[in-house]
Amino acid sequence: MNISKISNIYEAYTVGSANKINKKITNNIEEAYVPSEKAADFATTLNAVRNQPEIRTEKITSIKNEIDAGTYFVSASDIANKILGAYNG
Repeated sequence: MNISKISNIYEAYTVGSANKINKKITNNIEEAYVPSEKAADFATTLNAVRNQPEIRTEKITSIKNEIDAGTYFVSASDIANKILGAYNG
């Protein structure tokens, strides 16, 4: 009788069983996961940002039209606040 063949069969059986058990445990963990309220809010915000166009064409068109008409105005204090805000971090 060749015992090495029997041990190979036993090993294959036990390894397969362990994989099935691990798979069942993993599936149960995934089903039990519930994100926190903060994580759910973040996901909602992230999806909203991702759905926005990268270039806001309406705003760009509006500003272009104002520049062309000579009516575009930005106050000096707004410019200074942006510069100082960028500098001060």
